[in-house]
Amino acid sequence: MKLLVDVGNRRLKWASARGANGGFEQSGALDFAGADELPALAAQWAQLAPDSVWVSCVAAPPAREALARQVREAWSLDPVFIRARARQAGVVNGYAEPGALGGDRWAALVAAGAQHPRRALIVVDAGTAVTVDLLDCGVFRGGVILPGLRAMRAALTRRAEGINAGGAPDCENSPAELPDALATDTDAAVAAGAALALAGGVELALARQRASLPSARRRGCLVVATGGDAAQLAPLLGCEVASAPDLVLRGLAVIAEAA
Repeated sequence: MKLLVDVGNRRLKWASARGANGGFEQSGALDFAGADELPALAAQWAQLAPDSVWVSCVAAPPAREALARQVREAWSLDPVFIRARARQAGVVNGYAEPGALGGDRWAALVAAGAQHPRRALIVVDAGTAVTVDLLDCGVFRGGVILPGLRAMRAALTRRAEGINAGGAPDCENSPAELPDALATDTDAAVAAGAALALAGGVELALARQRASLPSARRRGCLVVATGGDAAQLAPLLGCEVASAPDLVLRGLAVIAEAA
């Protein structure tokens, strides 16, 4: 059994799996602000006995080190922290320096390519940052990175002294609602502005990425969305969006199986 761990900037998700194609046997998540909170994983992992641990980590080095220490203490295993490669599991990396691509983006691309082989895809991962990446029949052509909803709101409230939107809703825990462009209080106005700005940026990126494809693949290009804020973002986009939960974890499973 393999333990798959996706460590983001503020949330850790994990799952156990025995292959790349089956479902997860167990799974869990942990919100965290720093490495000191990672020992709480011990209770979640108490019944697991993995033979390997595969990790995508974009958090700060202390979190990475704390996680590695916990894995070693629990199972005497060295976790495998994945890095993007020039080619892996049927996906070709278009970065000039393949290792400079984030491991989370790489895992999401690998998973999307495994789920939809030989098809043009645009992978939207909506988290602390939002990435929009073009996978053209197994070849990663490139993408863009935008600030996520919380980052947009936080940047505005830090820079504009007259705006205090501390009460703006947590997008991950609020229902998927269309933002009101005629908001009548500051919190709602900031939240709606961030959502509309993000949706507009993503839509423009989608249009330009589609335009780079030959016409036949352009017509069949599929947009897949993952990440904590995907449910908030998808309804704002003017196209059909396929939901792909836990895409990074599923990419880790594919990478582990290929290894």
